Amino acid sequence: MKITTKGRYGLRFCVDLALHAVNHPVSLRDASERMGVTEKYLWQVTAPLKSDGIILSSAGSQGGYQLANPASELTTYDVLRSVEGELSLVSCAACSRNNNCATKPFWNGLSEQMADSLRAHSIQRLADEQQKLDLAANPKTSLDYCI
Repeated sequence: MKITTKGRYGLRFCVDLALHAVNHPVSLRDASERMGVTEKYLWQVTAPLKSDGIILSSAGSQGGYQLANPASELTTYDVLRSVEGELSLVSCAACSRNNNCATKPFWNGLSEQMADSLRAHSIQRLADEQQKLDLAANPKTSLDYCI
């Protein structure tokens, strides 16, 4: 299984919302500029996130997007499952040897380990990491004192 660009941007968009939509919704334009992706493409990423109740949208001049729940309660699994669909390494259901295959438990176990790892990482954890990276990249935000 390979995570698509939509999956990666879905995660980045949710991290962006965790960082910037704290007191008010974030416009798609602002998020797309920060992320370096077109509004049109980002809008496509928002559709499954909205329908699955991961993000909320509001219309109007002060409208935009925000997370439906706290970033600490939203996992990378939730976001990727919404944008990507089924998250398994192989699809044994369509195989003619589905019920008579020694490798099926291996693949199922490996897929479950991946899902467990994704469930263990919250969007808040990624947002915290992004804040550290942003601070390291722009040390001007630290305070300098002169006496």
